[in-house]
Amino acid sequence: GRVYKTEGFQEPVRVNDVLAECGKHYKLVFVGDAAMAPYELLGSPGWGEEGRVPGLAWLLALREHFDRSVWLNPDGIGVYPHATVDAIAKVFPMFALTLDGLGQAIHELVRGGRGA
Repeated sequence: GRVYKTEGFQEPVRVNDVLAECGKHYKLVFVGDAAMAPYELLGSPGWGEEGRVPGLAWLLALREHFDRSVWLNPDGIGVYPHATVDAIAKVFPMFALTLDGLGQAIHELVRGGRGA
């Protein structure tokens, strides 16, 4: 439920505050490998009982809010399946963090993403 202003996970900001502050017209760019333990993204038995919302639910909320969004993956887009990478790629257009991938991501952001 939080994002951070620094790479050292300092200065947390609630996702709901980001959604309230940023209009739909903002462009959202994630940069990350998208590979994590499945429970971090998808939750696990008992996860919601502790009041925690799975990471995927937050990503879906962000995707619904912003009209234009992409995910840049420094590991590229692998040919082998990975549960969390595949799940995130179903939510956000995912591109390799390369010059070609950056070009494709910019094209996606400029052309308008969903429904454009």
